[in-house]
This record gives sequence, C-alpha cells and structure tokens, in this order.
Amino acid sequence: MPYRINMSIIPVGSQPIDVLCMACSDGKCDFKPMKFQRRALKPNDVLLDMKFCGICHTDLHNAAGHTAALGLQAYPCVPGHELAGVCTAVGSAVTKVKVGDNVGVGCMVDSCGGCGACQRGEEQKCTSQVGTYNHPGNKNRSGRADTFPLGGHTLGGYTTTFVVHENFAVIIPQSFPLEYAGPVMCAGVTLFDPLRRYGAGPGKTVAIVGIGGLGQMGVKVKDDKRGDNGIFSCKHHTSSLFIYLHLSLYLLTSLSLPLSGVL
Repeated sequence: MPYRINMSIIPVGSQPIDVLCMACSDGKCDFKPMKFQRRALKPNDVLLDMKFCGICHTDLHNAAGHTAALGLQAYPCVPGHELAGVCTAVGSAVTKVKVGDNVGVGCMVDSCGGCGACQRGEEQKCTSQVGTYNHPGNKNRSGRADTFPLGGHTLGGYTTTFVVHENFAVIIPQSFPLEYAGPVMCAGVTLFDPLRRYGAGPGKTVAIVGIGGLGQMGVKVKDDKRGDNGIFSCKHHTSSLFIYLHLSLYLLTSLSLPLSGVL
C-alpha cells in the first residue's frame, strides 16, 4: 500500500539533516509526525527525497513490539522498508547513482561486505546485515549505516528524507511507476529469488501457496517469466481475482483433495 510523502529538497552540508517521520512511541502504534535527524552525507552516501513507502505487515509487528524477543524492539519506531524516492544529492565518491535517479531501498542498509554471502551478492544472508529500521546502533560496526546521533537505532522509510550507502540503493527505471515500486523492494525480491533459482520460465508450471501480499507478487513476477501460474489457497476467492492474476490453476486446499498429480 503506497503512502505519499511531499517534501522539498534538503540542501547537503556537513551538518545532520532534519527530517520529518511518522513514528510511534510504544506498542499502541499511535503514529504521529515526529522530527528527527539523519547523518550528513558521507562520500558513498545517497540522499533521497522520499515519494512513497509501502506498508509491510512486518512494520506492524515491529511497531507493536511483537519482535522484542528478536532484539528488534526500539522506540520511537519509524518503520518502512519498501522505499521509493528520487535522488537529490550524492557523496563525492558515489558512482552508481546520480541526481534525478529514481531509487528504492529494501529491508537492509548495510552488511559486512566480506563474508561468502556478501561476495556472492547475497547480502541478505549476511549475519552482520543492518536492517533498514529498528536495528540496534551498537551492532552497526562498519559505519556505513550510521545514525545521528551515533549509537541510535535505524529509522525507516516513513520519512520525508532518507540517507543510504550507494551499495544498498536500487535504481528504479524511469519507465516503472514510482508509486508501485516500494513493494518490489520487499515482497517482489522475496518471490523473485526462488523463482529465478529454481528456473521458472517458459514451459514451467509454478504453484504458489496463498494469495496474500507475497502470493500476489509472486504470481505477477512469475507471469512476467511466462509459463502457467497456479495458486494453492485455503480460502475461496472470486473468479475476478483469478482473471486479474492470470491464473491457469486454482486449488482450494480446504476441500481436502489429494494433491498428487495436480501439477
């Protein structure tokens, strides 16, 4: 679900950057506008004028304190890891992004860069990754995801302005509607990775379990790769949804039918 943010471009300097965020102070999730500051741009940083941020169910869990056992509870909480904005400034050493680019940010803003997973381009598997929001400041060892003041927890995409290291800035094609880009940074990549890994493509039939946010995104990604799409669901859905998702197979699992030979 896109949330529109309007904000004028903020000049770059050596001082921290004032930003306005939607934040909550406790697990009651009473979100209100709050003022914070983000770090001044470092040589490899990108400054984003935020336009949209998708709302993931994970945001609710973090804001409500459901992830406290994982060490992810921190207030004030500024969720959001489905960012879509426009680059308004870059650090002196940035080569990947230029001013005017549409840029997305996903679920992480740093990793160690040296482990096997990082070397393979799978930073999401790095055990030292830094989450886009609510990541403890004392676990940010590299400094590439520094907060202001130092040592604070990371603040996410429900914000007017975002600062990110260029390695975790995703270029969004100008032809792709920016208002739809946010969920691609989370649900989109979550489904794209296994579909690519297991060879989804022409002549292949793929069944996805559930038609939630992830399921719908998975069907859309799979449809772009052609082949037949199928959904396993425990709920009855209308035929209009099947047409919208280009489904060629739908199995209502609550009917307790044998699955052998379905695919």
